[in-house]
Amino acid sequence: MPNGDSTRTTPPLSLRVVCWNLHGCVGTDGRRDVARVARALAALKPDIAGLQEVDLSRLPNPPHDPLEVLANGTDMRAVHAPTLWRGGHAYGNAVLSRWPMSATLPLDLSVPDKEPRNAMDVTLEHPAGRPRVLITHLGLGRKERRIQVAHLAERLAQPLGGTDGDDGAHPMILMGDLNEWLPWGRTSVASLKSRFGADFSRRTFPSFLPLFRLDRMLFRPSPRTVIRVADPPRGFEVRRASDHLPLVVDLEFD
Repeated sequence: MPNGDSTRTTPPLSLRVVCWNLHGCVGTDGRRDVARVARALAALKPDIAGLQEVDLSRLPNPPHDPLEVLANGTDMRAVHAPTLWRGGHAYGNAVLSRWPMSATLPLDLSVPDKEPRNAMDVTLEHPAGRPRVLITHLGLGRKERRIQVAHLAERLAQPLGGTDGDDGAHPMILMGDLNEWLPWGRTSVASLKSRFGADFSRRTFPSFLPLFRLDRMLFRPSPRTVIRVADPPRGFEVRRASDHLPLVVDLEFD
């Protein structure tokens, strides 16, 4: 007798990607509240979150480690790549991931006489393959960004972390606060677009009245990958948690 479920198809594997500048977890009310950010992130239900402006200065109440609060609040793994130190505490980019990270390679993007910057080059162990994710926060000056983009291009030409080669079978994502608000074709980071098959941005800054597209995700999908733009929660809690809104995109792997 045939099984009644014989015609049911297996749902596609998915990967929800979130990009968010946390502004040191200082909200629009001027209050630093890491737990509030963790709640907002949990509501977004990410599989991987690329975070910028993460302040790791200790909290007054346990757990004292802000990254631990974010990881526990979202039930994810966490890795931090400091770009500078403030009062003896790290400040910079971080990654939260629901999947194991087989490689987390930093890339120094600092330009002399400018605020230090870097990128995180992360390889995930995902059932659909080994997605490569780069998270960054580029500088404020156009010339500065042009130099940083050149360094990113060199890194993108290198193989996946922990592999002998990259034949295009793995999806690749570059995301972060790119600090660009000009039309895409006139920006200092436009050359990156040729390395990716799709890009996504929306007005994210300032969070209560978004006017500027400072945050962006660039995708090089693997074969049979579907990109779906998600509409994230934009309630008062999310808008108040940071001066940026998050970007949320879903990848589905057939």
